Amino acid sequence: MQIERFIKAPLSRVFQAWLNSNDICQWFSPHGFSVPKAQIDGIIGGLFNVTMRAPEGWEHETHGRFIAISDNQHLIIEMFVPDLDKPLFKAMTHAHFRAQDEGTVIEIEQSYDIFDEAASPMIKGAPLGWAQTLDKLQALVEI
Repeated sequence: MQIERFIKAPLSRVFQAWLNSNDICQWFSPHGFSVPKAQIDGIIGGLFNVTMRAPEGWEHETHGRFIAISDNQHLIIEMFVPDLDKPLFKAMTHAHFRAQDEGTVIEIEQSYDIFDEAASPMIKGAPLGWAQTLDKLQALVEI
């Protein structure tokens, strides 16, 4: 899965929105969902744990960690999505950032290892989910 977006905001602001819990709680979910809780330690090896809440109230956990952080350029996050005590799938998320004109281009690449076929609908919905999630990021950081 690959998606790209131009955001009219400084590169450093867009990059930093990935590295702290308060910002992640405001944007890291598709439309209609919220993030009531996030534990983000924006360092290599640091946690990237997010709880998303659906409009119906059920909660969806993601447990991850930062694999790489290149200041204002690139992030790699390894994320596991569990169902009870077993992982449904693993997602490797690469986020690339570059300054362009008076804003930032962000490119997201995500690959998956599926451990349970019940995860297939989630992965099929990823392009739309990411587009909506980037809408929220854009609304948070744009000037």
